[in-house]
Amino acid sequence: MNKGTPGPGVIVLAAGRGTRMRSTLPKVLHEVCGRAMVSHVIEAARAIEPRRLAVVIGHEADLVREAVGPGVEFVEQTSMLGTGDAVERCREAMAGCDRVVVLNGDAPLLTGATIVALLSGAAEATMAIAVNRVEDNGAFGRVERDGDGNVVRIREADRQAEGYTERNAGFYVFDSAWLWKNIGRVGESDSGERYLTALAAM
Repeated sequence: MNKGTPGPGVIVLAAGRGTRMRSTLPKVLHEVCGRAMVSHVIEAARAIEPRRLAVVIGHEADLVREAVGPGVEFVEQTSMLGTGDAVERCREAMAGCDRVVVLNGDAPLLTGATIVALLSGAAEATMAIAVNRVEDNGAFGRVERDGDGNVVRIREADRQAEGYTERNAGFYVFDSAWLWKNIGRVGESDSGERYLTALAAM
């Protein structure tokens, strides 16, 4: 993509510990088909020829940096303060981008076609998310809609939200100006983390 024209930027979230996997290896470095999960995500991101591509690193940052390799901008999250904090740290890295795509780094089945479809569907939206329909959302965030079908809230692993059949897939598109105007309004959850998903309620 011509770097002098507006276009989407991509942020790949790869700073987490992967506590639920009970592994000392960062979650995004576990291999699928012989490659680290984050490598599959970056390949999908590059398929859309983003104007800027940033990877947020934190836990075992040097290992993730080595696995990812050159051609991306690394943004370090020194304290694990949540996905909202991780994205806010990328403001400078996304300079000049009209839209910002945010991808979880542990999604090896993500394709460029899925990102293109999400961008296309989000053309007039300030925020769009990809969802999956499943019977049991387990520990994943539930998607709550209003009567018109608009997403109004994402309930993070909330057992009180059982009955919701859509879960947050971990892929987002934001209007850049709207994102940077509102990301600072995301407060801390009970866990002390700032969740990117809180933007759905704004």
